[in-house]
Amino acid sequence: LDGACLNVLDVGASGGIAGFWSQFGPALRAVGFDPLVSEVERLTAAAADPRVRYEAVWVGADDGQGEPATLTAPGPDAAPPVIEETSAVRAMRAAAFDYEREVFNSGAPVRRADRRVSLDGWHAAHPEWTTDAVKIDTDGHERPVLEGAVKLLSGSRRPLMIVTEAELVTLPHDPAGSFGDLDVRLRRAGYRLSDLDLYRYTRGALPGRFRYDLFGPTREGPVHYCDALYVLDPANDPRAFAELADDPSRRGFAKLTMLLAACGLPDAAARLLMCLRDRGAGGGLAADAALDVLTRSTRPGFDRHAQLLEAFDADPRAWFPGSTPAAAGGAGAFAAEDWLAELNVGTAGVREAGLIASTRERGHVCFGPYRRLPPGRYTLELVLFVTERSKSPARLELVADERAVLQRDVPLKREGRVGLRLPLAVDEAFAAAAWQLRLGSTGRGGWTLASARLEADP
Repeated sequence: LDGACLNVLDVGASGGIAGFWSQFGPALRAVGFDPLVSEVERLTAAAADPRVRYEAVWVGADDGQGEPATLTAPGPDAAPPVIEETSAVRAMRAAAFDYEREVFNSGAPVRRADRRVSLDGWHAAHPEWTTDAVKIDTDGHERPVLEGAVKLLSGSRRPLMIVTEAELVTLPHDPAGSFGDLDVRLRRAGYRLSDLDLYRYTRGALPGRFRYDLFGPTREGPVHYCDALYVLDPANDPRAFAELADDPSRRGFAKLTMLLAACGLPDAAARLLMCLRDRGAGGGLAADAALDVLTRSTRPGFDRHAQLLEAFDADPRAWFPGSTPAAAGGAGAFAAEDWLAELNVGTAGVREAGLIASTRERGHVCFGPYRRLPPGRYTLELVLFVTERSKSPARLELVADERAVLQRDVPLKREGRVGLRLPLAVDEAFAAAAWQLRLGSTGRGGWTLASARLEADP
């Protein structure tokens, strides 16, 4: 970003600013809001980076007097929220478990903030701050947060990206922000829905296994919540394009390109880069060079973006499952493959924004894609981001017909990026074997697999 900052607001920051944002390194500036005073004090004391700070405050809507509006409680005859029927609530009652205290407040006694603010009010008090991304996770109170951000979402420096939790199952009296309501609000504000992560909850009548080591989402059952990703789309929205083009100091085009790629949407990033190139509005980016970098990092076997499009247009069927698109000069031969999208998610993993994250359980995080490889020499390149340190490593295996050919422990002692390059020799004895990558979790460390590509060595 050449000295520019990426400014993030996290509404509902219990547990800290997500490790996802650490990949932006020294460019990151973040403010986390949460009404739990003890948790904010803990996070502030533990924060090692002065560019990340926390405020103990309720964030909601303005009532016209500058104060956040309060939610209206359901009437005495109203049915209970659907969440009350889930196995998560049944488990908490059976275990006498105080979820707010133990999970949101790290086990400390609950003390709630007296201060209230809307995002519009906070920005009015901080005119020097331009928000690039907003994350909202307030367990059903997302709608008041958006109601208090009308000026922010309609201004010329509106956020480039919004990630919000939303409830998919609501009752008429329920004050929670349903997905449908939030979706309409954000689309009207000019944002495009780009990704959904779904969370399922079994009913307490027939409990299923939990997704994490906590009383919450389960591996099966009806969908209940989702995390929804919304982004500006200047390639198709003239207003958004004009806003970013008229404000080059913000570096909005560069930031949005990076955010799209980081969220597992490299194709949307490429579309924006092509739009900038075709309109002669680079936004501080060398579009062709950036397209080539994006192609090399996400479409193994192709060095240039133009080469990729030429190969695709020449033989689109080569992109069918089981086929291998041939790079220029290598017709019919193995060039490289991107395994990330084809990996199966195991019992200790979850697919999020196109990436695969561990759930801090023991077991398989991902496995596959069961590929037969021509004899030769290969290199498997993996990129992991460690979000929670652990003394227990991740376990990596390359397996051919259920025989482990290569095994390695991946240390998780430091947060941040971990890159691996693993050589693989396939001889005639393995020519008919089905190869797969297995990644497993041996402890409670948190990590995300961001890239997995196999290349043929020259």
